[in-house]
Amino acid sequence: ANLDILDTAGQAEFTAMRDQYMRAGEGFIICYSITDRRSFHEVREFKQLIYRVRRTDETPVVLVGNKSDLTQLRQVSKDEGSALAQEFGCPFFETSAAFRRIDDEPANLDILDTAGQAEFTAMRDQYMRAGEGFIICYSITDRRSFHEVREFKQLIYRVRRTDETPVVLVGNKSDLTQLRQVSKDEGSALAQEFGCPFFETSAAFRRIDDEPANLDILD
Repeated sequence: ANLDILDTAGQAEFTAMRDQYMRAGEGFIICYSITDRRSFHEVREFKQLIYRVRRTDETPVVLVGNKSDLTQLRQVSKDEGSALAQEFGCPFFETSAAFRRIDDEPANLDILDTAGQAEFTAMRDQYMRAGEGFIICYSITDRRSFHEVREFKQLIYRVRRTDETPVVLVGNKSDLTQLRQVSKDEGSALAQEFGCPFFETSAAFRRIDDEPANLDILD
């Protein structure tokens, strides 16, 4: 299959080309920025445009909220994106492709949040084959998510067929102490079993292990 990406930056002179792509395409990714509510409001217009050009509601669509690493600038909640996708009857995920330097070497940090939707299983496995390291994240307020950590670790091994892949275990929402269901000792013990680093974080208060930190990539 061919994946063609047409980014016209909203320039009117490309309208005819856009309609031509819509007639020829077999599926569409509608993308908005979680930091720009206007772009979210335009999603419905693009969905209606696809219908107007193709005259059918049967065209496959995926809704994507981009820039999920910029949590401090978020204007569109994940629940809003999920609700709109349910209205459209299409899959939804938030994603981020952020550029960082690690040990003074350029690196791409890709964050793919599929909200557990089964239709993204193939994409998840593809990311695992291509990735050079993984952050396994659970919520300290959700014991079920903690139990799923071991499954994801085993999945990484199954896909990559090696135990040498770097992993970091992260317990998120450490600010919600009154709702805690997983102790810090439990997280630390599991990380020791995996032989990997462990942190508890709060994206809301931008802290790692109760210390101020740059958490612009943690949600």
